Amino acid sequence: MEQTIEKLNAANLAKQQINRDLLTQYVLLWIFILGIGLVFDLISIVWDSAISIPLGIFYSMKWSESKLSARIRRVVNVIVPVLSPVPRILRVAVQLFIFFALFAPLFNQVAANTGSSVKFQNVAHSVRAFRLGEAVGQVRNALFP
Repeated sequence: MEQTIEKLNAANLAKQQINRDLLTQYVLLWIFILGIGLVFDLISIVWDSAISIPLGIFYSMKWSESKLSARIRRVVNVIVPVLSPVPRILRVAVQLFIFFALFAPLFNQVAANTGSSVKFQNVAHSVRAFRLGEAVGQVRNALFP
């Protein structure tokens, strides 16, 4: 009887350690994502300033009515809207990459720790097929069996 209790206590301690490890991994990943977001916020501020300041100067200048100046204005009018969202697009791309590369294995570890057979790939497949209710149900079943 005592051996059984000791084995159960050891198993309970091991599970608590796994839970602490998973929580630590999650917090570190969250801090990493937050840090990347701050870096991209700074990049966006600098980028927006680098575009808006010269653009303000550009539009405040007096222009002759030559074909060259008309062509330059058209080019600027096309390039600025294309270049403006570049940092935000890069931020989303990097965050999606990090999400799938790092959070997917963490989700699989948590699901396995709770005894669920649901994998992140199953949830991602449901989301790609726009079955969001099914995806939420899979996450709920994986995290709260």
